[in-house]
Amino acid sequence: MKKVLSHFSFSWDETYKRPLRSFDLFDTLLARLYYTPTSTFELVEKNFPFPNFSLFRVAAQSTSDGTLPGIYRRLQEMIDLTDEESARLMAFEFEMELSQIFPIQENLAQVSDGDLIISDTYYSEEQIRQILDKIGLQKKIILYATPRGKAYGSVWKEISSKYAISAHLGDSMHADVKMAMQYGIFAIHYQGSLVKKGESLLERAARLQDPILKVKSEKVTYPNLARLIEELQSKNPYTQDQFEFVAWQTQAAYNLPLLLAASQYLHSYCRKHGFQRILFTARDCCLWIQLFSALYPEYESIYFHTSRYTYLNPTASFIENVKQLYIDKTLIVDGYGRGRSMKRFFKAHLKTTPSYLAIVNPKDRENGMVKATCYELELVNADLVGALYDVIDGEPKRAPAEYDLRYVIAMHECMKMAVSLLPHHQSEDLGTDLISWALKQLKKTELKKVLFFASHHCHTREEQGIVHKHCTSLVADRKR
Repeated sequence: MKKVLSHFSFSWDETYKRPLRSFDLFDTLLARLYYTPTSTFELVEKNFPFPNFSLFRVAAQSTSDGTLPGIYRRLQEMIDLTDEESARLMAFEFEMELSQIFPIQENLAQVSDGDLIISDTYYSEEQIRQILDKIGLQKKIILYATPRGKAYGSVWKEISSKYAISAHLGDSMHADVKMAMQYGIFAIHYQGSLVKKGESLLERAARLQDPILKVKSEKVTYPNLARLIEELQSKNPYTQDQFEFVAWQTQAAYNLPLLLAASQYLHSYCRKHGFQRILFTARDCCLWIQLFSALYPEYESIYFHTSRYTYLNPTASFIENVKQLYIDKTLIVDGYGRGRSMKRFFKAHLKTTPSYLAIVNPKDRENGMVKATCYELELVNADLVGALYDVIDGEPKRAPAEYDLRYVIAMHECMKMAVSLLPHHQSEDLGTDLISWALKQLKKTELKKVLFFASHHCHTREEQGIVHKHCTSLVADRKR
């Protein structure tokens, strides 16, 4: 049986009932790159362009029947718009809406075939279906889309008489929780879309869907970055009972902003000093080079296969490889370190003092963006390979990784996703205060409970070939 009322529709046997789940759509299954629906109106005003569109659009909605065609009919009564102009403007608004939405993965993953999606919206069923396609929902769902059906209770009355709903999930305390429960439907209040009082946007992004990592009240406010982090966290493919979930969220909330700020610093530093080739030191820079290369493709960014072991025990082939890479106008960068073994190597074998810059230098600021101690920076920038013991004919020779790669893979997948999202987000000026803030949060990461790093590496030549030996310890307990 098919029944249509306004643009509220569903398809189901009237007499058939079974336990189902229902879900709100906006701010529950999906979020916007900006916080409120009116942000879409501001995009229309800027990009269509249409002066004062946001003001007129809000006024038209408040005095309309709540449907999108009804809103635009009211808009035509308020301002001088032809039918053709109104249709173009309405289509452009929906185009802007589609460009700003992204899935909240942890909630979207809960939707099963036969479940209900219930939305108070001015969009039609056809438009909602396009929105569901955009966020990647492939399930066969029953859709209720009305202007005010949840808030007024009419939808809940209809649903409660037709279906046995086991639980409803939504972000509105009134429309999704109180009204649903008024009609005997158990409701869960989703609070991932809520901003706590006095909380900065970056703090909110850091705690979103993340009960393990705790954020204190330092005010570090970067709204565009916060939306990038929020989208990235919402795409976490793991569940909260997996430690990979923590690895992804930590990467998104702290390491991503740190590496973005470091990339801006590095770009300015290279322009000031004329560096054109950048050697990103393995293994700490395995994620940074991905991000920096995407942001600043004009530089020659090279993953520099080296290690403390090869600096202290260099072979002829390793020395030759470094000589080929370190040419004029080259800068060596690192994540965490003082560069002592590297400088000794260059002095002994290349008869020069290399140009060097680390994100975090525990001793001085001359060769570092921030002076601090944070071994955890190496933890969240772990590579998928083990320590280097030689480079032969340009090919790195490495030991097996000494830590569980499950969590490292999750962090790498998170950064890969972040790079793909960068073109869809506006950038903003970031500073070293953001790096310092992120370092403070990284010191509390739970990842150090499961990732063990080698504080020393031994690579010995024996009858069976190269034998690798690691002295492993928690990153937090490492001594240098």
